[in-house]
Amino acid sequence: MAAPGPALCLFDVDGTLTAPRQKITEDMDCFLQKLRQKIKIGVVGGSDFEKVQEQLGDDVIKKYDYVFPENGLVAYRDGKLLCKQNIQGHLGEALIQDLINYCLSYISKIKLPKKRGTFIEFRNGMLNVSPIGRSCSQEERIEFYELDQKEKIRQKFVEDLRKEFAGKGLTFSIGLNLNWRLRAEPGVESPAPAEGISPEPRGSPEDRQVSAAGPRGVAAIEAPRRCAPDGHCPARGRHASPSHLVSLCFPVGHPGW
Repeated sequence: MAAPGPALCLFDVDGTLTAPRQKITEDMDCFLQKLRQKIKIGVVGGSDFEKVQEQLGDDVIKKYDYVFPENGLVAYRDGKLLCKQNIQGHLGEALIQDLINYCLSYISKIKLPKKRGTFIEFRNGMLNVSPIGRSCSQEERIEFYELDQKEKIRQKFVEDLRKEFAGKGLTFSIGLNLNWRLRAEPGVESPAPAEGISPEPRGSPEDRQVSAAGPRGVAAIEAPRRCAPDGHCPARGRHASPSHLVSLCFPVGHPGW
């Protein structure tokens, strides 16, 4: 447990603490645990809790003061579940099925060098859609990323969906290198937040490098530069290390913390 301090230091997972969907290195893990002796530490990831565990360790909620899977729609504090929201209540089953059916139909018409499995992953706060399939290997992930950079596969997919589902209160955003994501727009009515917790700010995440994530108002870090799928950072010419972590600090007295 961190010693009492004036701030919380919050880190993104994929592309910052780890290469996308890879396990944290021993050096990075040691660095964060040393830092935790001086300041409270939190981690934010777009993936579900099980995937965050795979990357940061089974004891992740004990190793960090705050853990926010699914961009803050699920929140842990001091090893205990704090709150949990889901997308079903926002959108309704009919719209969700329309989206899933449309996406599967679109993916079936895309010709790629390889396709694997888990094309759509249903999470508490979003639908995560991957044209190649999330069960691809790291090598296949890199291959798709390089192809997507040339042919804009995900960008075209998202543009098509924005037209097809215009006016439905949905936000589509492209992920780091494999997928794209669908969320309910901030303006869509959502369940009331827990007492003492700030509601989600309004505005498009695309207009902000640092955006609020989920009903807790927890900040998710969108780095101004991104590492390649193998962890190499073009801006630094080397793999991710503590010297170029992207982090954000908040007063510990933030509402609900």
